[in-house]
Amino acid sequence: MKVVDLGVCIDNNDPKGLGRIRCQDYDDYISSKSKIKDKYQKWGKDDPFLAIPFLPNNINFIPEIKQTVKIIRYDNEKTTVNQEYIAGPFTTRFDFNSQTYNEQIADTSYGVSVEPKNDIIKNEEGELPENSKNALSKYRDYSVSGKYGSDALFTENGVVLRGGKLISKSKATTSERELISKGFPLMSKKVAKIHLKKFSEKKYLTDEVIEETVVDSKRIKFVIEYDVDDLTNPTYCDFYVYQINPNFSVPKYDSNNFTESTEMLSSERTLLSESPNQYTFRIDLNSITDFSGSTLNNKTQQIYLSLRNTLTSIHKTGFGGLVSFKILNSLIVNNLGTFNPTNLIEIHPFFFRPTFEFKNRVTSNSTEENNRNLILSKVQLSSKTSSASSLVFSKDRIAPESRIVPKTNKVLKTDTTVKEQTFGNMTADKIYFLSTETNTTEKPIDFSNLNTYEYTQEDYIEKIDPNTYSFVRGEVLLEFIEAVYNVITTHVHNINKPYAKSDYAEHIEMERLYNKLKQDLVNTSIKLN
Repeated sequence: MKVVDLGVCIDNNDPKGLGRIRCQDYDDYISSKSKIKDKYQKWGKDDPFLAIPFLPNNINFIPEIKQTVKIIRYDNEKTTVNQEYIAGPFTTRFDFNSQTYNEQIADTSYGVSVEPKNDIIKNEEGELPENSKNALSKYRDYSVSGKYGSDALFTENGVVLRGGKLISKSKATTSERELISKGFPLMSKKVAKIHLKKFSEKKYLTDEVIEETVVDSKRIKFVIEYDVDDLTNPTYCDFYVYQINPNFSVPKYDSNNFTESTEMLSSERTLLSESPNQYTFRIDLNSITDFSGSTLNNKTQQIYLSLRNTLTSIHKTGFGGLVSFKILNSLIVNNLGTFNPTNLIEIHPFFFRPTFEFKNRVTSNSTEENNRNLILSKVQLSSKTSSASSLVFSKDRIAPESRIVPKTNKVLKTDTTVKEQTFGNMTADKIYFLSTETNTTEKPIDFSNLNTYEYTQEDYIEKIDPNTYSFVRGEVLLEFIEAVYNVITTHVHNINKPYAKSDYAEHIEMERLYNKLKQDLVNTSIKLN
């Protein structure tokens, strides 16, 4: 006879409350056979199906009906007495109640026809997928798990008691139920837990002042793009002036963020042109009087000189120095308001760059490629701007000014005078500190009317919460008291008249704190009786 065999629990309601079960040998249960005995009393010592816990009662795991157990017989001559059980085997570490005997034996020789569960560990460190991460104890730690969704986790110098760590099955979505059926433990965003932990050294947070370089930043007003019609025999240069929508503010149009590759959406800018999708103004290279010679090199030089001189003119005199000044400003009027011809429109900061097409145009030979590279490398307003494209910050300063300013950062430091540091916390949607002996209040809790096994949701909401008081945040109260103190000690007024409140900084600060005092001071999620 086997010393250890598999059985199936057929009854777990022990009238003596000792954790005993009635179980049948697995083979007999499957074949619907029953042990033959003339007379026996159910749950009596002669009950042939009776098994007592192998483990001590305080840690015994009582199986559900139709779950398998390991039967241990330490007297092989007797099959009706002296048999004990251990719940299991199980094919999960987190969901025991829902296991049935055919699932439990999947990893034994009995389970050859049972479909095995999916692998849930994704690497050698024992980590689970993201939605299951930290649901189970790591290999180096130890845990005692409840039947579903709770455990006591023992880490190095730490203990975590977790309740409701897994998604409730009744509230799981269809996709979540599918993952659960495949054996994945799904972590819940709502977890009630108590955490106790000791660290080997003491650390503290403190202020540290460092020097930081800050670059002035403004919102870009205009983006100017340039283009050349032909890299072999160029005849003109086109300029496209885009006005950034004054009412559209996104971080990418800050002068510190905008680059040559920043994409502009049509809803964010307006092309200043008399015809849709046409250039704003054009420079005819054949009409330039200071052109001399007709070789390709000279013409390429004329291109970048024309581009550079035009951008320099715009920087120094705005759009007023352009031939199409009146046309251009008539287009800007619609966005910036009434145009006064006696005043130049402030166009800074603006950004210039080649059009995407020009920069990425497919060239037919190396000469065209070299000509384009030469043009782009020479379009530069000064040594303070990059070639081809750059920000022009203001009329007086091409590059934005940078300065060194002190900045206070929070840094974590170690206190070398203390060896260890301990922490403890309780985390939940609602936290209650309850005492059965309290000072007399108008809201007593009737503890005799609460569930003595485990407080129910109704107990918390109907009988505990209405009869408790909210915690207050001392720092918020002190901040308000300090503001009141500043008003009392700084204001001066006629004794027969109220003090002036307008433009009085201390009073304004006190009112600001007072208006949000209740919201900030009272913590309704932490309560005591």
